[in-house]
Amino acid sequence: MITLLMGSALAFDVIVTDIEGPGTIGCAAFRVENGFPGDPTQAIALDQVKASAAVDGKVTCRFPKLTEGKIGVAVRHDRNENGKLDSNLVGFPKEPFGFSRNAPLRTFGPPKFEDVLVDVTASPITIRLVKP
Repeated sequence: MITLLMGSALAFDVIVTDIEGPGTIGCAAFRVENGFPGDPTQAIALDQVKASAAVDGKVTCRFPKLTEGKIGVAVRHDRNENGKLDSNLVGFPKEPFGFSRNAPLRTFGPPKFEDVLVDVTASPITIRLVKP
C-alpha cells in the first residue's frame, strides 16, 4: 500500500505519440490558464526529449516533482529546433502539437484550459501529436 502525504512530490509521465522526423519534443505543465499553452515561462514544469529518441514513434516526457492537483499539458514538436512552435500568418501551427486529454483546437485558438485538465495521479497520460 502506498500512502501519499499532502504536498508529496509525484512523478508525472506524458507519452507522446505519432512522432515523425527530426527535432525536439517539448512538454509543458500548467496549473493555471495564464500562459497556457504558448508561454513556457508560466509553466510549473518543463521537459524536452529529442525526437530521435522515439521508439515506434513514441517518447516519454517526465515531470519528476509535481504536487497533487490538476494540470494542463501542452506538447510541441519543434522540428527546426528554433525554440518555438512555428505558425502561419493567421496563427495556425505549422509544426505538430498536442494537449492533455487530446483536446482539439477551437476554431480560433487553443482548447479551453478546463478541457485539458488532468489529475496528477492519472499518470501516465498519452498525447497524440496533431500534424498541421
